[in-house]
Amino acid sequence: MDRPIAVDIVIIAGNSHPELASLIADRLGVKNGGCAVYYKTNRETMVEIGDSVRGKDIYIIQTGTKDVNNNIMELLIMAYACKTSSAKSIVGVVPYLPYSKQCKMRKRGCIVSKLLAKMMCKSGLTHLITMDLHQKEIQGFFDCPVDNLRASPFLLQYIQESIPDFRNSVIVARNPGSAKKATSYAERLRLGIAVIHGEQRESESDMNDGRYSPPTLSSLRTMQVGVGVPVHPAKEKPPINVVGDVGGRIAIMVDDMVDDVQSFVAAAEVLKERGAYKIYVLATHGLLSSDAPRLIEESPIDEVRLHFYAIYLQYDKICTSLQAEDKFKRKKGLQEILKNVLNSLETKDEESSLVLWEIFHRPVVRILHDPVEACRDLALEILKKFLLHLPCSDKNIVYIIPIMAKRLGCQELVEQSEEVRLKCIILLRAIVQKYQENLISYFEDLITILTRTVTDKYPKVKKESCDCICEIARAMPSNFYTKSEVFIKPILTNISHQHYKIRMATVKTIGEVLLFGDSKLMETVAGPLAERLFDQSGAVRTAVVEVAGLWMIDLRDRYSWWYKLLPLLLTGANDIVPEIREKALSLWVKAGEQYIKENETDQKFKHKLDFLLEDLPHYPAKIIRPNLGCRTIAQQNLHKLVPAISRELNDWMADIKVRAAQLLCILVLNVEEEVTEYLPKLLSPMYRACNDEDKRVVENIELAAEYMGYFVLPRVYCDLILPSLEENPTSGHLKIFASILRGSERENLTKELSRIGHLLQENHICQSRKIRYQMEILSCCRSTLDVCKEDCSIIFHDLFIAIFTTLAISSDSLVEKSAISLLELLKKTENFENLNEIFDKHVPLILTTIQESPESWEINSSEFHIFHACIVYAKSTTYKHLHLIHPIFEKTTNSEDDKKLRLKQYILLSDYLQNWDKLLEENSANTFIEFANIVLEKMIIPGLKWAAGRTAEAIRTASVCCLCSLLSKIVDNCEESDKEKEVKTFSISVEHFGWLFETVRPILVTLLEDDANKTRLYSLQAICLVINIGQELSYITEEHIHKISPEIVSRLEDQHDEVRLAAIEALKEIWRVLPKDYDLAFYYVHIEYVYSKTLIHLDDPGEQFQKLTLDCLMALVKVHPELLIEKVENFRANFINQRALDQLVEAAQEHLKKKNSKTN
Repeated sequence: MDRPIAVDIVIIAGNSHPELASLIADRLGVKNGGCAVYYKTNRETMVEIGDSVRGKDIYIIQTGTKDVNNNIMELLIMAYACKTSSAKSIVGVVPYLPYSKQCKMRKRGCIVSKLLAKMMCKSGLTHLITMDLHQKEIQGFFDCPVDNLRASPFLLQYIQESIPDFRNSVIVARNPGSAKKATSYAERLRLGIAVIHGEQRESESDMNDGRYSPPTLSSLRTMQVGVGVPVHPAKEKPPINVVGDVGGRIAIMVDDMVDDVQSFVAAAEVLKERGAYKIYVLATHGLLSSDAPRLIEESPIDEVRLHFYAIYLQYDKICTSLQAEDKFKRKKGLQEILKNVLNSLETKDEESSLVLWEIFHRPVVRILHDPVEACRDLALEILKKFLLHLPCSDKNIVYIIPIMAKRLGCQELVEQSEEVRLKCIILLRAIVQKYQENLISYFEDLITILTRTVTDKYPKVKKESCDCICEIARAMPSNFYTKSEVFIKPILTNISHQHYKIRMATVKTIGEVLLFGDSKLMETVAGPLAERLFDQSGAVRTAVVEVAGLWMIDLRDRYSWWYKLLPLLLTGANDIVPEIREKALSLWVKAGEQYIKENETDQKFKHKLDFLLEDLPHYPAKIIRPNLGCRTIAQQNLHKLVPAISRELNDWMADIKVRAAQLLCILVLNVEEEVTEYLPKLLSPMYRACNDEDKRVVENIELAAEYMGYFVLPRVYCDLILPSLEENPTSGHLKIFASILRGSERENLTKELSRIGHLLQENHICQSRKIRYQMEILSCCRSTLDVCKEDCSIIFHDLFIAIFTTLAISSDSLVEKSAISLLELLKKTENFENLNEIFDKHVPLILTTIQESPESWEINSSEFHIFHACIVYAKSTTYKHLHLIHPIFEKTTNSEDDKKLRLKQYILLSDYLQNWDKLLEENSANTFIEFANIVLEKMIIPGLKWAAGRTAEAIRTASVCCLCSLLSKIVDNCEESDKEKEVKTFSISVEHFGWLFETVRPILVTLLEDDANKTRLYSLQAICLVINIGQELSYITEEHIHKISPEIVSRLEDQHDEVRLAAIEALKEIWRVLPKDYDLAFYYVHIEYVYSKTLIHLDDPGEQFQKLTLDCLMALVKVHPELLIEKVENFRANFINQRALDQLVEAAQEHLKKKNSKTN
C-alpha cells in the first residue's frame, strides 16, 4: 500500500459493482479510468473508454452476481475494447466467476464454464483474478494465467476471534462433497468434524443428467419387435443424518457459497435436533438468491458470516430493491438501510463505513429523483447519517450537490414536497459544516440552490436556507466575498415576512453576509434593516441591534460605514424594551472602547485622551457621558447624519419621526459641542417637528434642544434663533428656544438676557391667540427665570409684559393657570410680597402704552384684552390710576367703529363699578365722584340714547346697567355720620345730583318702553336708586313723583314677569319718598290713578306678583286710606281675592285710627 504505484495502471469498472472498483482505486492510490458502460434502447451493451489505455496495464473490475449475462457481456466488451486500444495487459478481476457450477459434462449438455473461459480469453484478457472457484479444475479451461484466491484465512480468523468458546465447536460439512473443505478447516483449528449425509450434493442436483428422460420412440416398440432397454429405477434421498457428535457443541457449517439456502436450513434443523446449541454458517460468496434472507431469519441458524465480498453482495440485494419498480419495495429497502445498516454505523471502523458508503450511496442518491415523497425523504435521512459519520472526501458529495441543484435551483421548482425541500437544506447545511473548504468546486451550485430556496414559500425552508448561507459565509469566506451580492436580493425578500422568526433569521443572515462579504452591500441593506427597527417583535429589533453592534466591532470596512451603522445601533438605545436598550448601549460602549484601542497610536487622538476632561461641570443630570471613542465616532459622522435626520423629522410616518427625534437626542449627547456647526441645518426641521401632532416627537425634540443648550453657547444660538423667531414666530420656534434656554449655563445666558427680553415683549411675538403658542411663550419666560433667577432683573418688565399679555389674550384655563404661576414666580424673584405690588410696578406702564389710540381698537384687538386683564387682575392698581383708565373707557364706549367692542366695554365698566372696593383711602370719595361724573357724562349717557338695531339695543342695556352699577356704588359709598339719627351723607352734592336727575330721568322714563326686557328692568332699578338718593338729599318733589309714577304703573302690565316685579317694587319705592306736606286734595287724581291701576293686580294669576302687589298697596295705605277703603268697597264684587281686600281695608282703618288719635 505504501509503495509507489506505477502511473501506467488503469482501473476500470463495469456496472456490476463500481463501488468495489472505487475501493480498490482508493486503496492503491490511483484514479478510476474513464469508462462508460450503458445500454441502448434495444438493450445492447455499449462501452466507451474515455482515456487512452495504450501501453498501460488495465484492470477490469467486474463480477456476476445480479444480472449475470449482462455482466459477462460488459466484461467481454470492455476487455475487447481495451485490446483493440493497444493495452499492454488486461487483467480481469472477477471475485465470483459466473457459471462456475456448470463445470462438468452432462448428457446432451455442455461445459458452460469452459465456453465462458474461452470467450474471456478471446476477448483479450491476459490474466484472471478470482476467488474460491466452485471447482478448482476450472482454472484449466483458461488459456491465460488464473489466480484463485482463498478466503479461508479471514474466515478462520473470524472463528478464532468472534465465536466465543470456539474450542467447543465442530466443523460441519453440509454434504459429503463439502467434507474436504470442512476437513481443512477442522485440521487448522484442531477441531472435530461432522458430515451431514442424505442430501444430494449441489453439483448433482443442479440439472438432470438424462436418466429420467422419457424413453425414445424405438424403445416403445421393443415389446413388439425385440427386447427393449430396461428402465432404471428412480433414486430416492436417504433420510438426513449426521455423522459425528454435535450434541452440546457449536456447529459451524462451511462452504464456498450460499445461494439457495434451503439445504442449509434443513441441515440446521437436523443439527438443532441433535443437540447443537448454536449454529454458524460461513462461506466465501453470498449470493442469497430468492427469499434467502427471510428463510435464514426464520431458521435455527444463529449467524451467517460471509467473506467481505459476500457481505457486499448481501447488501447488493438491498441496492437491487432500491431499483425496483414497486415503490413499496424501494421504501422497504431504504427502511432496511436505516434499521440494519445505519444503526450500527457508529460502531464500525472507517474502512467498513467507506465500504458501506460505496455500496449504497449511488442507489440512494438516485432515489432523490424518486417520484415518491417518502422514498426521497428516507434517502435524505440516510445520506445525512452517512455523511456525518464518514471522513471528508470530495467523492462523497460528487453526486449529491448537483442533484440538489437540479431539484432545488431551477427556475421551475422540481422538488414539490416542502418537507423534502427542508430536509435537503438541512442535509446541505450539514455538508457545509463538515466539508467547508472542500466545497469550493460546488460553490456555484450552492449559490444556485440557496438563492432559490431562501425565497421558498415554506417558512422553515426559508429559515434553514438563511442558516445555511451563514454557514457558507463562515466556511468559505474568500469565495463568499466575491459572490455575496448574489445573495442579498433573495434574502431581502424575507425582510418583511409575516413570521417574526423568518424576519429575525433574515436580519442575522444579512449580518453574516456583510461580515464575510462585500461591505459595499451596506447601501442596499441599511434601509431595510432600519425599517425593522419599527418591527412589532422585540426579537427582530434585538436582532437588528445585535447585527449593527457586530458590524461596528468586526466589520472589516466599518470605518467607512459608521454613518450607516450609527442609526441602526443608537436607535435601539431608545427602544421601549429595557433589555434592547441595555444591549444597544453596551454594544455602543464596546465599539467606542475598541476605537480607543485601535487609535491609541494616533497623536491627535492620544492628546484628547490624555488631556480632555472626563466629566464636564455643566452636563445633563443623571446622564452617563459616553466614552471618547463613542464621541469621536459620532462627531466624525454627524455631517452625514444631519441631512437624513432633518429629512425624517418631517416624514409622513409618525414612527419614523419619533425614531429620528430619539436618534437626534442621543447624537447630541455624543457629539457635544460639535453640534454647534450643524445647528443652522437642524433648527428648521426641529421647528417643524415641534408643531407635530405626535407628542412623542415633540418630547424628544424638546429633549434634544435641551441637550443642545448644554453644549452650545447662548451667544451662538441666539444669533440663529432670535432673527428666525422675529421673522416668522411659531410655537415650534418658541418650544425649541425654551428648551435650549432650559439647558443653558446661567453665566453665559445672563449676557444675552437683554436680547431675549426685548424679543419676548414685542407685540408680534407675545400677542398671538394660539393656545400652543401662548404656552411656549410662557415656557420661554419660565426657562429664563429658572436658569438666570435674580439675574433677570434687567428684563423683569419685559418678562412681565410677555406673561401678562399672554394671560390677557388667552381664553384657555391651562394657559391662564400657567401665566398666574409665572407671575407668582416673577413676584418671588423680584422679592415682592404679593401680586398687587408687582402690578403696581408694571401695569401703569402697560396702561400708558395701550392708551395711545383706543378708538381704533376692535373686539379682537390685543390692547383691548390687555386693558380687560388690567381691570380684572390689577383692580387695585387701576383705582390708583383712574386717570389712565377713564380715557380708554371714554374713547371705546363712544366709538362707532366696532359695536361689539363698545358693548364689551360697557359690560366691563359695569363690572368694574359693581366691584369697586369699599375700603377706599382718604380723599378717594372725591376721586370716585370725579370718575363717576366722567363715566356718567361721557360714557353712560351717550349710550342711553336710542338708536335702531339690535347692537344699539344691547348697548342701551349695557349703559343702563352701568348706570345702575354707578348709582348703586354711590349709595354704598355713603357715610353714616349719625347712626342714631340714621342720617346718610353722600359724597355727591345736591346741585350735582340735580343735574344728574334731570338728565337721566327723561331718558330712563323713555327706556321703560324699550323693546329689550333687560333695558326696562335696569331702567326701573335705576329709577329706584335715583329716587332713593334724591329722597336722602331732599331733592325729590311731588312733581317728580307724579311724572314718573304713571310710567311705572304702566309697566305693571309688562309681558315680562321680571319687569312687572321690578315695577311693583319701584312703585312702592317712589311713593315711599312722598313729601310730608303732600296736598291730598289737590293731587287726588294721581293717588286715585295709582290705587285703581294697582288694585286690579290683586287677582293676578301669579302668586308672587299678587303678594308683592298687596305689599305695595299696604305701603300705599298711608297716602290716602279713606280713598283706598272707598275704592275697595266700591269694586269688591269684581275681585276674587277678597282676603287681600279685607287686609287692605283693615290696614287702612288701622292707619285712620292712628291718625285720628294723633289729631285728638
